[in-house]
Amino acid sequence: MISERGNQMGQTETNQTIGNEYFGVCPQCHKNDGCINVGRSHWFYCKEHRVKWCVGANLFSSCRYQTEDEQRRIYNDLGFGEFQQIEECHPGEKEDMIDITLVPAGSAQRRCCTVCGGLTEKWVGVLAQSDDGIRVCENCLKAGDIDARLEQHVEDLKAYVQKVRSLIGRLRIRPISNGRRHAAGFATHLPDDPQCYWRRPRRRLPTLGVLAL
Repeated sequence: MISERGNQMGQTETNQTIGNEYFGVCPQCHKNDGCINVGRSHWFYCKEHRVKWCVGANLFSSCRYQTEDEQRRIYNDLGFGEFQQIEECHPGEKEDMIDITLVPAGSAQRRCCTVCGGLTEKWVGVLAQSDDGIRVCENCLKAGDIDARLEQHVEDLKAYVQKVRSLIGRLRIRPISNGRRHAAGFATHLPDDPQCYWRRPRRRLPTLGVLAL
């Protein structure tokens, strides 16, 4: 099937019948404007971003029926000589993929998951993360649909950002009349739990003399 614009300019059949991305697309708009023949070779291109890429030779029968003058006319009408030559771009073949591998966890602590925003388990021997610290928790690995959980995390972050932004200009900090008295009375409002950090007695470190014994 030949596109209307391509047919008017005498271009070859495009890749529309077998999928628009089969012979590559423009890396900026993920589209192409068809193909022209230069001799026996076939060049796809994007007219808007003025890029072109060669997909091979003797693939389409149209190059056998075009004269050299026809090809030159199409070439000049497009200003094809000024197009930038690039490699084929296929959106499905991402070059910026990030590898998540299992690495030793080290110390026993919970770490933030990049995918869902939650925390990993504390007592784990390995972590699933990338070299630059992108981490996937056990729950996300178990769920399997990482992209869906990333989308949900993005929506959660958007809602949080809106909530924080709504506080701008609304927070009013009341002045404290007697700062020292309130600071001294702060301890009286601490939890009664003896395991509370603030009430936990400090452990005295052994002296050098004791260590020597």
